[in-house]
Amino acid sequence: KQLRDEPNRSPLVIAFLDKLNDTICSQEKQNELISRLLEILKIYIVPAYDRLLNILYEDLSNATTDHGVWKLPNGDKYYKLCLEYHTTTNMNPDEIHELGKKHVERIQNEMRNILKEKQIESWHDFRTTITNFEHDIEQKYENVEESRTKVLNDYQKMIEDIDNEMDKYFSSACRPATKCVVERIPQFKEATAVAAHYFPAALDGKTPGTFFVNLRDINEVVKFKMNTLAYHEAVPGHHFQRSVAQSLKHLPFFRRIISFTAYVEGWALYTEQLAAEKGFHKSWYSYLGYLDAQLFRSCRLVVDTGIHWKRWSREQAINYLIENTCLKKQKIITEVERYFVYPGQACSYMIGCQVILSLREKAQTVLGDKFDLKQFHDVVLLNGSLPLNMLEKIID
Repeated sequence: KQLRDEPNRSPLVIAFLDKLNDTICSQEKQNELISRLLEILKIYIVPAYDRLLNILYEDLSNATTDHGVWKLPNGDKYYKLCLEYHTTTNMNPDEIHELGKKHVERIQNEMRNILKEKQIESWHDFRTTITNFEHDIEQKYENVEESRTKVLNDYQKMIEDIDNEMDKYFSSACRPATKCVVERIPQFKEATAVAAHYFPAALDGKTPGTFFVNLRDINEVVKFKMNTLAYHEAVPGHHFQRSVAQSLKHLPFFRRIISFTAYVEGWALYTEQLAAEKGFHKSWYSYLGYLDAQLFRSCRLVVDTGIHWKRWSREQAINYLIENTCLKKQKIITEVERYFVYPGQACSYMIGCQVILSLREKAQTVLGDKFDLKQFHDVVLLNGSLPLNMLEKIID
């Protein structure tokens, strides 16, 4: 719609104009190129998008209400392959489903125990309690434009504070050469973008690793969840892993940039737990935010396998997340619909984390007093992104 009605506001056109301004073209030549771009958009690009939309609308009538891949020919076999591909393990759907249920129960019990200890009246109903915390005025930023700058500054300080302590847990080889910066997600992306994401530094070093934060609605930013998100996306999560991988000159280029989700996201979840273990949550509210994030990833194991292996309906999947997480209804619907179209992928996060934790525990058991956390992190990070079964062989 924007390309058709307001092409000059399109990020595509804006990027073209920015690059054009950096050239030595005459004004006459620039005007000619701009006219040519607008002509191409009108004659080729917009009609192509219209055709694509028409195809999708026509195909909508063929959609079924059975959302799992089990309904497809060889669907069960296909789903097992999806899990193997995304988790890079040989775990079967039933194992993953039961593992998820076990972690959901464990985390919920820990959350309830904390709430009970703090004498929260509704301690037994953690969903209602967490939702109430999210609406607590002390957990919110004032709904003014200046608060957006404060959110970015607060995230930057969280990252700097934990980064200053990382020499205790990481060798110099695993410390990125450049700092991670925090920026707002560009406003033209905000409406459909996630809450936050990390974008790695340019290989030539011209742009730093960046933690992007969605500030479309300041009321969506909840303070007690911020630390865990910063540790996951930035330090010592994605920023450490991606920066170190890019710096491994002894590896072929493709090995430095390749990404296995179970390894990459597993590492980020592992660092969430590492930060919790090392006491970086200065309040019980913040620690509860960490548990809330872990609970969500554990529920993914149950719901993804529920949909594609145990033949859950859309309603079953939604209701499970309503009953067992603190997510808002619309977020839950978005998540479930994501699982429909990306079977197995959501399982990679928690499986990756659990594999890394199990490898650390194994190393501690075998090495005893000789175990060195820095050396363990060296082995995990200095070989680049890997399938988990290969990482296990290297650590063994």
